[in-house]
Amino acid sequence: MLKNKKSFTLAEVLITLVVIGIIAAITVPTIMANHKKTETAAKLKKFYSTFVNAVKLAEIEHGIPNESWEWKRCSDKESCMYVFNNYLANHFSYSKITYGSDVYSTIGFVEEPVFAVYLNDGTIMSCSGSESNIFYIDVNGEKGPNQAGRDIFGFYIGSSTEIVIEDSRDRYEIIASAKNSTLDAVFKGFQLIMKDGWEIKDDYPYRL
Repeated sequence: MLKNKKSFTLAEVLITLVVIGIIAAITVPTIMANHKKTETAAKLKKFYSTFVNAVKLAEIEHGIPNESWEWKRCSDKESCMYVFNNYLANHFSYSKITYGSDVYSTIGFVEEPVFAVYLNDGTIMSCSGSESNIFYIDVNGEKGPNQAGRDIFGFYIGSSTEIVIEDSRDRYEIIASAKNSTLDAVFKGFQLIMKDGWEIKDDYPYRL
């Protein structure tokens, strides 16, 4: 005598799929956002370490601290790239360098003539046309969104004791000022992530 086998009805299967879909719709965006934060912070931390080490090695190679390097205001290709070509180039692994007034069109930023170094890990390092001691990093290269505080970050070079200048303000002061002005989000984003130990916390003021 055959026993009756229990099975799910079509309605039960559909209800289960709906519940799974709802849970996925709620959790997947959060998981993706957290992954993006972790990835961005990790790339910034790696670049920071690479950049600081490059400056230290260049100081040893040339026997003088970076504040004594011949920093030139960017007026043409030679002056713009002087510090990189003469001090830093040997200490970075990169595939190409571009120069010109439209360089930042590839990474969402338009300024005076600049140069951009395409690093082998997929990031792009560039220098401002106005001040030769201001550097930018695009953590995902030419991919979007190409926006300050999201994938483009900037920092100032200081001295041998503070190669990358840190913002002395309280992190909450940085967040408050960031919400009032998006003009220098490129710098505040970097400073906040660095101050938080290379993490992007929930109150980070820019959407990733």
